[in-house]
Amino acid sequence: MKLPAYGRDLLNQRLADRHPARVWIIYGDDWGRRPVGVPSLCVGTDWMPGTIDWYPIAGVPAHVVYREGPHVEELAGEIAGLAAPVILHYQTHEFSAGLVRAQEDVSDVAWGLRRPIEGGFAWPAWWSDEQDADYAARRSAYLQAVIAEAAEGQAA
Repeated sequence: MKLPAYGRDLLNQRLADRHPARVWIIYGDDWGRRPVGVPSLCVGTDWMPGTIDWYPIAGVPAHVVYREGPHVEELAGEIAGLAAPVILHYQTHEFSAGLVRAQEDVSDVAWGLRRPIEGGFAWPAWWSDEQDADYAARRSAYLQAVIAEAAEGQAA
């Protein structure tokens, strides 16, 4: 497995005990418009599951910006194995009459993509009951930490 584009820089920062508040992951072949001054990684549309080492984003909130390509939900699901929360940012054509931008938590995307089966529902292939429970616990812990930090800031 290999690191995502620009992953070595982020890994070196993490190893030097400099942990980012969040990481942006650009999915598509247009890497020219990356966030400035914050960690960002890039993944091309040729991405295949299980080919990228996501270790540099472990425990960090991730924002996946979808520009183009197949399997963006599966990519977000793979990232959610280590990061939480994982937010998908969809961007449609800027001249469309419909919604220009939307964002969703990966677990909400997985929930929406369940399909009915006899006796219940089945997750998409890239999500499972176990992953849902693990991700929910990590996302909850992150949100509780944010709330506690805000409460400490108000008390000071």
